[in-house]
Amino acid sequence: MKMFSFALAALLACSCVAEDCPAPLKKALIAPRLDAKTLARLKDNGYDGVELRDRTATIEEARAARALAEANSVRIHSFMGGWFKFNSPEDHASEIALATHCIRLAAAYGADVMLIVPYRVVDGNVKGPCPADYKPEFDPASLTMTKCVAGDNAPYAAYIAEQNKATEAAKRAIRELLPVATECGVVLAIENVGGHWFWATPAFSRALVKHFASPYVKFYLDLGNHIMYCPPEEWLAVMPEEVVRLHVKDHTALPNGMKKEAPLGLGSIDYKAIRRAISRYGFNGWVSIETNKRSDAEHAAFMDDFFKGNVPSKGYQFGRR
Repeated sequence: MKMFSFALAALLACSCVAEDCPAPLKKALIAPRLDAKTLARLKDNGYDGVELRDRTATIEEARAARALAEANSVRIHSFMGGWFKFNSPEDHASEIALATHCIRLAAAYGADVMLIVPYRVVDGNVKGPCPADYKPEFDPASLTMTKCVAGDNAPYAAYIAEQNKATEAAKRAIRELLPVATECGVVLAIENVGGHWFWATPAFSRALVKHFASPYVKFYLDLGNHIMYCPPEEWLAVMPEEVVRLHVKDHTALPNGMKKEAPLGLGSIDYKAIRRAISRYGFNGWVSIETNKRSDAEHAAFMDDFFKGNVPSKGYQFGRR
């Protein structure tokens, strides 16, 4: 853990801003499909591309959407495969088939990344510890969690068991999917999804990605999903080589250790610190806006200011231009 602490300390001490150490970034919307309406949203507001998410699309429809995108100089940069219930034995085979379809969809769209959440909680009654108490320990080779809090872990035995079950199922599923991902040239980008405690720390998530030792398994960092566990910029410090995409949103960390959605630029996320981390650690990819609280134009303005390092640590004001 000292290595991670040193990395974070170096990050926080960094005084460079976006103009001093630029990293090329591209902004994107998220939409079900690329049609005339979505294309107009992109072109009218200066977005570079789009992340699509409709898993019912056909390969032929995806190829047509790619042609439409290329004809209009926009990029379908990622496909959001989303949740898969690989840790549900009765659903495993059908979920592998669906994930395989999503990988082939991504390739047909011309996207080189597919967002994947390779587990879904089967038992909704399993509860984890409060985020403030969450201090997981795990075997870096097997990824088996041994503790989730300091002291007595007996109250969380079911949680630890569910965590390890999800991890084993995810490892198995990703190994099954890697051949088709490699064939298609599509990176499986595991997301730190909100609403669950699994894989809620950058140390574990980095170990999970590195476990596969493949350029086709990386990480999709959502800046808001785990704000109650650690600052988003710490993920960039710990996982500089693993993060390939970013989702932008905002949340407020609550006194009880939980979170709630917040207006963009007005929550607990320090976008100035994140921009410095992007520059310091060399992230140079796509950033998708994942909130609908403002207009496309306002979101585009926020992204432009964020990329330039002009979003303050707190209190962003829309419409100030």
